[in-house]
Amino acid sequence: MARTVPFAFTLLWLLAFILSGCLESEQEPELGPEKLRCEPGPFDTTFTRLATPRDDPIVDDKDLMWDHDSYDVRTCSLPAIGRHVLNDDGIPHRYIGEMDSKALHDLAAVAVVGNGEAPRVYLLDIADRAQPKVLSYVDQLGTYMVDVKISDDGKVLYTASQDDPSLEIVDQLPSPTSPDGFSVYNIEDRKNPRYLGTVVDSGGGCHMMSTVQVSATDDAVFCVSQHVRSYLIDRSRQTLVNYGYVEYVPTDENGVPIPAAPPRPPGPVPNVQFPEALPFASGPHDMTVYHEGGTFGAGRSYMVVSHWGEGVRVLDITDAPAVQEVGVWMGEGATHYYGNVHTAMMFRVADHRYIIASPELTNSTATQVPSLWVLNADDLSDLTLVGEWFHPNEHLAQGLYLTTHQWQVAPTGEGVAPEDVRIYLSYNHAGIWVLDFGQLLKKDHWSAILGYNLVRQPIEQETSVGNAVLSTWDVNVVDGHIYGTDRATGLWIFHYQEDELGDKRLTGFA
Repeated sequence: MARTVPFAFTLLWLLAFILSGCLESEQEPELGPEKLRCEPGPFDTTFTRLATPRDDPIVDDKDLMWDHDSYDVRTCSLPAIGRHVLNDDGIPHRYIGEMDSKALHDLAAVAVVGNGEAPRVYLLDIADRAQPKVLSYVDQLGTYMVDVKISDDGKVLYTASQDDPSLEIVDQLPSPTSPDGFSVYNIEDRKNPRYLGTVVDSGGGCHMMSTVQVSATDDAVFCVSQHVRSYLIDRSRQTLVNYGYVEYVPTDENGVPIPAAPPRPPGPVPNVQFPEALPFASGPHDMTVYHEGGTFGAGRSYMVVSHWGEGVRVLDITDAPAVQEVGVWMGEGATHYYGNVHTAMMFRVADHRYIIASPELTNSTATQVPSLWVLNADDLSDLTLVGEWFHPNEHLAQGLYLTTHQWQVAPTGEGVAPEDVRIYLSYNHAGIWVLDFGQLLKKDHWSAILGYNLVRQPIEQETSVGNAVLSTWDVNVVDGHIYGTDRATGLWIFHYQEDELGDKRLTGFA
């Protein structure tokens, strides 16, 4: 008996221990190894959910778009490390749009579109990459500002505007800088931008723009209008000199010119929360520059045009402002292609030249899955799809709600292997994503996902304007710092933790 009691007691103790462990594991499931390594981010909330790249953070239900808990999630690999609301009163703007950055000059510019508030462009000092400082800003009352660019030498700021699609600012008196087209400012004194002039574009203004410095005094300014217009601008004097423009007209497979996009209707277009289609949803949409030799004049230079329903168009701009079409891709071979090509960029990795293109899907009723398309561009006359990424669960865009939008790629160059290249993607309400370019080429959709961050400040529906709920709209990458303009919560800075902050190779371009 003296030995039986301890033995029975031991069995009971072991049974209780096992049961308590089971109960405890049911209440508190064991975290995966990545979650155990997560450090709290400075902008995480009390309830931020930490996830792995294999988890799906996307909530399809648009009825939950104002529910902060539904998008308060990120991977351990992608915390936010900085934020700036831009506005000097500390209240975020209602509708922030495009941005541009020049790492070499420690400069960035951010556009406040002008939907529900006065349009404005901020000039930022980004010498401290994670803590931008506002240097100055320019208001452009009575316009609808849609893009900003800083010249290659950092001396000039360009702002693009188009016909106003919003009813909120109809009663505003226009400023001298507001006609549809683009305005130019000398920013050599960064705290006091000096207005040089405005070029009015007769096609309804510039929806997007790109600039190339072609001499010490001249820029070629490319404006997306009814067609792509290439202006030659002398910006070295007290006032702007416009020498005119060359217009690029795309042709079909038989060499017949494709009709121009219809001009935007005069006057404002009523603003709705989620339009079925944007009023500029035809014709060219955006363009980016690629210099084969690294800078203009060192080799061939190309303009990669996102031509919406006419696919990707590659123009040789070596003799800018003259242009010549040298390549076309119209969705051949893609699993999910619906036109609406919004962003396309050319770059080199190892022994190959590539183009990545993405759509901006605006139709909330169609069954559209947003994608990234990777084209081999070694032979510009034969652009070939070699990779495609879309979320493995094939979430529908539902208009602008979950469409892909802007992106950057880094590092690039002849000495860079595909598996070392990353794509930094703005995914609207799904936030910021980082993708593995090498896995895109292998068509491994899950393994391509390296991280994402949807964590933002809550937005009050009652104080919002159309599309304000959409999360990250534009993205720039500077020395490993990921800048994202968020519609109504400010400018955010993220860090993918496998990137070395300060690494100059990790700088994007557009």
